[in-house]
Amino acid sequence: MLSICIPVYNVDARDLIQTLHDLGLEQESFEIIVLDDASDFSFQKLNREVQALPHVLYKELTKNTGRSAIRNLFLKYAKYNYLLFIDGDAKVMRNDFLKKYFNYKQKADVICGGTAYENSLPESKYILRWTYGQQREAIPAEQRQQFPNRSFSGFNFLIKKNIFNKIRFDESITQYGHEDTLLGHALQKANIPVFHIDNPLIHLGLDESNIFLEKTEASIENLVYIQRKLKTDQAFTHQNKLLLTVARLEKTGLEGLVYFILKNIKNLLHKNLCSSNPNIRYFDLYKLFLFLRIKRSISRDSSI
Repeated sequence: MLSICIPVYNVDARDLIQTLHDLGLEQESFEIIVLDDASDFSFQKLNREVQALPHVLYKELTKNTGRSAIRNLFLKYAKYNYLLFIDGDAKVMRNDFLKKYFNYKQKADVICGGTAYENSLPESKYILRWTYGQQREAIPAEQRQQFPNRSFSGFNFLIKKNIFNKIRFDESITQYGHEDTLLGHALQKANIPVFHIDNPLIHLGLDESNIFLEKTEASIENLVYIQRKLKTDQAFTHQNKLLLTVARLEKTGLEGLVYFILKNIKNLLHKNLCSSNPNIRYFDLYKLFLFLRIKRSISRDSSI
């Protein structure tokens, strides 16, 4: 009894949906719900083809609602007790993908399958996103399980419908980034365990390096917003390495000095990250710079 929920935005999801449909026919009752978040017409025209599949419901939104709201919208259409959320830019890498979720669905209320990336090097303009994914996202279940809620990802996860109906994505998060960080935290506060298994999907949607850095800045803006919203919730800070780093800088009085240093080397960091050999530790420093800059900007504006 599985509702496969696929939000799509400006991506050709036909191969993903066809593969899941074929695998679903080998399992119990299932449905595939595809919600298009007001994509460009060229992508809508392609993805409309999946309506011919008997177990697929395809809907198009007339206005873009954002990554959180569209995921919550699946509750309106899903008829089964388990929701399997899969991003539209995913690729199935194993024929027992659905079977494994069916086998584990009684183990926990929330199950994360994981993320993988193609082994072959992409074009240099995509290398930052690929390198980050390989080093920071393609993590085995045993390692993710050490910090289960902090490791929660919305890319590929199963959740009981009644749980998701109570704890949804926060729709105040409208732009890219950290909507799944917040959901993982909400699950922890509700004492709902997250169980990790090795059942990854390949993430195909690689952004060019400059686009990925722009999205990173948007995600850091979200993180600053979330921290201010949950400023008395120390548990959230402890779930995020960047927030922990900032908290330590605040405690030691080094925040200003570190910001000054990072501000003076930010161009060098940016140049490396857009090169053919990006250093992910530099990416960590770049995110720290963005966070401190945005935080200082908000503090300055609020004092006026």
